Amino acid sequence: MRELRSLITFGIGLLAVISLLPVLLKSGASVIEGIDSQDHSSSPAPVATPPAAPPAPTGPAEPTDWTIVGLVATIAITVLVMAVLAWFAWRHLTKRGVDKRERQARRDAQIALWAQGLKALDETSEALMEFETDPESVYFTRPLLGDVSEPATAAFYTAYGTARNLRTETIPTESSMVIAFAEAAENARRAFGVADQNARSKARRGISHNGHKLSPEERRKIDQAQKLMRQAHDPALTEAHAHNALTKALELLDDAGVIIPERLTTNIAKSIDTIHRKALTS
Repeated sequence: MRELRSLITFGIGLLAVISLLPVLLKSGASVIEGIDSQDHSSSPAPVATPPAAPPAPTGPAEPTDWTIVGLVATIAITVLVMAVLAWFAWRHLTKRGVDKRERQARRDAQIALWAQGLKALDETSEALMEFETDPESVYFTRPLLGDVSEPATAAFYTAYGTARNLRTETIPTESSMVIAFAEAAENARRAFGVADQNARSKARRGISHNGHKLSPEERRKIDQAQKLMRQAHDPALTEAHAHNALTKALELLDDAGVIIPERLTTNIAKSIDTIHRKALTS
């Protein structure tokens, strides 16, 4: 809008100067005609031609009329100045337009990169939530995914925390901040995949907390705890029987050396309560 106002103002000024040119030219022509008329009117009436006399020495030539020269020079300089100003104005407006397009393109790229980062972080958060609310995953198929003493799991939670800290309510205008968030979110997603595969692999091989290799007796206890945990989530059981089954399952898991963070065991207990409350109201 500012560039448009400047262009309109410049155009009006240029048109005003151009419109004055005919007036100036007409004034110049009038001056010239006036001078010619004065020369003709001051000429004496014709008289009889006297006999030819010897040529007299010629006097100095008439001085140049600088009024006309100055008028023509003024017009030429005005046109030249306006042409130069017009070129500078065109160059300035063109550069401003290019800069504006470049800024918009840069902002579009920032928005697209930020969206990629949000997608990666949201997918990671959903995968983590799916793990934390699934008893089979928490206790049996990948318990080391919740164990921060496991190197791969610790690396994931560090990367995940970094990405969450870099996420802001609004998209930053600094490209470095956008890039940092997008890279951190992608790192968190990759770290979760590594930690998830590590936890699944070690669970299949019977490796638990701190690299402990499960004994046959510990495996038996874990299998028994898994059966009790499934019973606890059965809506056909009463709430009291469900909690009793959960308590026995946790005791067996402790005996087998399976370590689960308290926040995850709390989530599982809440999920059991929710299941049986729904069963009572249905």
